[in-house]
Amino acid sequence: MDIADLFEQVDWISFFVIFAIVISIAILFFRDCSFSFYDPAWFTVGSLSIAVSLVTYLKFSENFGYWPNVQYVCLAFLFFLIGVRATKFIITSFFNKSIRIDFDTDVAGAQFLMLHKILLILIAIISFLILTRAFAQGLPIFAEDPEAAKTAVNSGGFGLITRLLGPSLLLATSITILLITKKRISKTRGFVLIIPVVLSLLSSGSKGSFVLILISFVGVHTYLKYCDVQYTQPRAGWLVFCIAFIIVGYAFLVLILRGSSSDDAVMFAFKTFGIRLLAGGDAVFYFFSLNLHKLISFHPSDYIWDYGIAPVLSIFRLISYQKTLGLHISSELFGVDRGGPNPTLFVEGYSYFGFFFGLLYSFCIGVIFQLFRSAAFVSFMNFSAWRFLFFIVFFAAALTMPIDMILVASDLINSILLITVLWFFYQFLLMMICASTLRKS
Repeated sequence: MDIADLFEQVDWISFFVIFAIVISIAILFFRDCSFSFYDPAWFTVGSLSIAVSLVTYLKFSENFGYWPNVQYVCLAFLFFLIGVRATKFIITSFFNKSIRIDFDTDVAGAQFLMLHKILLILIAIISFLILTRAFAQGLPIFAEDPEAAKTAVNSGGFGLITRLLGPSLLLATSITILLITKKRISKTRGFVLIIPVVLSLLSSGSKGSFVLILISFVGVHTYLKYCDVQYTQPRAGWLVFCIAFIIVGYAFLVLILRGSSSDDAVMFAFKTFGIRLLAGGDAVFYFFSLNLHKLISFHPSDYIWDYGIAPVLSIFRLISYQKTLGLHISSELFGVDRGGPNPTLFVEGYSYFGFFFGLLYSFCIGVIFQLFRSAAFVSFMNFSAWRFLFFIVFFAAALTMPIDMILVASDLINSILLITVLWFFYQFLLMMICASTLRKS
């Protein structure tokens, strides 16, 4: 049974009752750990809540699946939330009196100037990558099926474009928001600089592409909340509402374009959007309710290879790309590799570490999740342009961590690759500035 088939059979009243209970528990644990009500981490918590609710609903309402699996999923989610809450408590207790940074000093001003130069380099890189993709592969949004085209351009040749473009957009948006927030550039100049980023997001064909703006916005303000001695949390309700409207609107645009050949493209978009929301638990549904937990298992030592060593070696073409856990699921279920669902911490923990150690894995993911989302580890340091970039990278990676760790490994490697390229370009820019100054003198 596919998740789309299940969507047609769900008793939504029963499902929403269970979901309301699960999300209420999640809110109780997580609300003090979030930056605000518009923290993108709520998307992650909501997706995990759907997964737990789906498995629980199937057992309670349809008698589908096994009680030990339902217990494991519920306990794993609870252990994840406890890990998040414990980390928040420790950070608040031990880092609350950490050294704060005065961003109005000359030293900080030099770092802001460096960020401005890095932003210009990023804009040049983004513009070059967009033009290269447009002429070499075409832009996904103009294809008949933008989602399929997005997958094709991401996987077929020119892979370096995808590897550099993703973190480039994240860092460029974050730097722009920081410079505007600290009044280092005007809003008008910031909007002009961000145009290539918006054009890239519009052409991406990815339904959730504009979530990147929300991630950058919250990431910047989380950093300032921990580090800025003069920080006050902004009233950003209308801004966040506009961003949310753009996110949902663009997602429906992509789905309408995809369903343009159907009888009712709008209805297709609504149905597909609903299936995608339910699909937050598709890997858990396939793995625990369709008995794949009896077919797919690994040794704990395999985790180090699959999630640590193999992704690095694969990027440099020293080995072939490994079959991910999501591909294992789709291969066992459908007989072909269909891209694979995001396994989530539930499936990763159980398949690699078993029932009991899988719960410990979920707790550890919760700890790292919240640690990456805090700026505690940079609050003792002086403000640095490069440290800020690394914080944004970790902040964004944390949101994917409970959903699919292989994506986290890939994102971190891509970001390190980009920051290395940025460092060399920045040094070259400094050399050109120095040479120009010497010629004038």
